[in-house]
Amino acid sequence: MKMSTKVLYSKKLPIVIIQEDDRRRVELLFTIEIQHTMRKEIFMRLTDENDLFFLYQLRMAEEDFQILKSQQGLLIDFGSFPQKVMDLLEGCMDKNSKEPNKFVLTLSFSGGVGSCSQGHMVVVEMNEFKHLNHLTLNFMPGSDADVKNYLLDGLKKMKDRYEQTKLKLDQVEFDSSAQLKQCREQLANLKAENDNLKTNRDFQLEECRNNFERDQSNMVHRFETEKREAERLMNKNMKQLENKNVELERSVQSLSESRNKLESQSNDYKSRINKLEDDLKRHRAELNSSQRDAANSAAELVDLERRSTDLNTKLALAEQKVKDRDELVTKANEQLQTEKMLNESMKLNLSVKKLVGEVQKANEIITKLREDNKTLSAKVKMRSQIAMEQEKILEEKNKETEEHKKINESLEKVISDMKSQKAALEDEKEMLLLQLSESKRILHTNENVIAWLSKQVNDSQISNLNSTEMANICPISSTKVFDSMAGENFTGANYLSEVKNNNSNKPRVECYGIKTNVAFDDGPENNNNNNNNNNNNNNNNNRNNKNRPISCEDFIDQKYLRPTIVFNKNHLDDDQAKHQQQQ
Repeated sequence: MKMSTKVLYSKKLPIVIIQEDDRRRVELLFTIEIQHTMRKEIFMRLTDENDLFFLYQLRMAEEDFQILKSQQGLLIDFGSFPQKVMDLLEGCMDKNSKEPNKFVLTLSFSGGVGSCSQGHMVVVEMNEFKHLNHLTLNFMPGSDADVKNYLLDGLKKMKDRYEQTKLKLDQVEFDSSAQLKQCREQLANLKAENDNLKTNRDFQLEECRNNFERDQSNMVHRFETEKREAERLMNKNMKQLENKNVELERSVQSLSESRNKLESQSNDYKSRINKLEDDLKRHRAELNSSQRDAANSAAELVDLERRSTDLNTKLALAEQKVKDRDELVTKANEQLQTEKMLNESMKLNLSVKKLVGEVQKANEIITKLREDNKTLSAKVKMRSQIAMEQEKILEEKNKETEEHKKINESLEKVISDMKSQKAALEDEKEMLLLQLSESKRILHTNENVIAWLSKQVNDSQISNLNSTEMANICPISSTKVFDSMAGENFTGANYLSEVKNNNSNKPRVECYGIKTNVAFDDGPENNNNNNNNNNNNNNNNNRNNKNRPISCEDFIDQKYLRPTIVFNKNHLDDDQAKHQQQQ
């Protein structure tokens, strides 16, 4: 009937191994499986990746669980037992916290590790008062068939892992080659783009330089022409202005002379007017005095009027009319003289105002010429500003050129980065190729180990057929095949089965054991030491052998698969010894 297996738990756990006088902490792989055949069974296995022959296992059916339950007082049923065991094992895992683990796994042996004794695994709860044993499981060492099956399963898994790794490596190599091709294409595109940019930049730079030189020469020529024309016009205007200025100075001088004359005449007229005003005042004073006298006389004549009204009134009226006429005549004469003098002074003032207006016009012409000069200087300044702006444009062109240079530098940096990425991808490719070669070497080694195991299986089958010839040979323990590292002599209950084809093509089995010495061939000195130590190793007969077991890497690596095997010459002929040396 076909057996179905389900893996429930498979993790490395820290386990304290307790022997007679030794206590050490190791990490072992703890596996829990559920197997369904005729009935449901729980299968537990302890293995060590560093020692392929370390195999302890426990197979528990429901009847076995009932016995364990009654012995240890368990409160769970058979269905929930695996989950509870996994919970306890998780409590034994190393955690990152500073507090110690609450549960500890211990594995104790009544004899040495690898012997036929049982292994007692205990789940211990650590507290301050007492160490409590929660669960005790008795593991049995694996038989030769179990060890071989375990090794074959491990090799199958390793082969599957190798195939997966090879597929991943092929995919990575394909992806890396595609990426490398893409990077090369991008690099070629970037190089082409960079060349185009350089060409365009050089062309634009040359065109800008030519345009700038042409514009600069045109501007300089035009500026020089305009400057010469402006200087010519300015000199011409300056000469005209100088001539006008000379004429104006002459006219101003003549006007100033005439003004002085007019001022002297005006002063004379003013003095005359003052004299006339004085005379007028004097005459007015005299008139006032005469009027007062007339008023006094009128007052004196009041009495006379009483006497002679008609004569006196007529006389007074006649006198008054005469006086009025005299005053009117004098006033008319005086007003006529004053009006003549005022007219002459007004004419003089008008002539002075005309001269002042002409002087002001001359000053306005001078200011206008100065303003024209200022406009010419402003134009010159504007031309210089235009030249400065052209220089600024040239500087901007230079800045654009510098920016193009920076862009080119950034592109070159990107190209260098792409080259570094390409180199990194090539290094990664080389590393993957090395890993591939290493995987191939490991596969070749595994195939050699499989062939060796197959040969051992065949030899064991042939040895079972010839059991009558092996009556005096000790039992074989596959868990102690190698007892030391390379370069060290070791002795144990080992065996060798050699199948050799004779001339009759009929296999002949030669079996040897008990006192077989095996040593690694590291040189002539080591071989001599091995031969000298054979007797001591035979007498000790594996007693108190504390050499550490060979590791998985040492067993698989080809450099340790070069044993020199020394046998009892009474049981081996020359052909067998040569054949063993070749092996």
